[in-house]
Amino acid sequence: MFVNLSLSLPQDHPIFSLANSDGYGPTSHGHVGTHLDTYLQVPIPVDWCERRAVLIDARSHGSVVSETAIDGLDIREGDMVIFRTGRMEETAYTVPEYFMNHPVLDWELIRTLLKKKISFIGIDAAGIRPGKKLGDEHHLADIECEESGCYVIENLTNLESLPDRSRSDFPVRLGWIQHQGASGVPVKVIAVV
Repeated sequence: MFVNLSLSLPQDHPIFSLANSDGYGPTSHGHVGTHLDTYLQVPIPVDWCERRAVLIDARSHGSVVSETAIDGLDIREGDMVIFRTGRMEETAYTVPEYFMNHPVLDWELIRTLLKKKISFIGIDAAGIRPGKKLGDEHHLADIECEESGCYVIENLTNLESLPDRSRSDFPVRLGWIQHQGASGVPVKVIAVV
């Protein structure tokens, strides 16, 4: 069975109007819905379209997910590590509150994952650190990940459709088109369960 973990939005969704009005236009469209951030423009290896994934149910960890969330998990080099914070389930992507004060990963957890040389960090929230402006923690975390050969995939959905997957791995298939100069790349993520 395939489970689509990507947020699909209609073309008339209000967020596209917001993206057009921020002065960046098409560049901002890459940051809408399920996407990865690539501020350094490092090409994503094409063979990363198939990954082993590990789902972490972090809903009980509160607003800051610490390193204890991955205790005892078999996380391997090249993996995609997905965090289910419950944000997408509790707060609609269509409301401003979704983007404010969302759950985040603490720096120690991020750096531990990067030392494991994973490929992707996925989350069902607007980012792994707070903020949405250049130079803030959101931006700095995405850059640190990319410098370490890892990409952050934001706004995953349907994680509740992956029952009993919080302690075991499963394959995922990913697809993207990385346009030159775009810092946000829409991503299709499909879990195979």
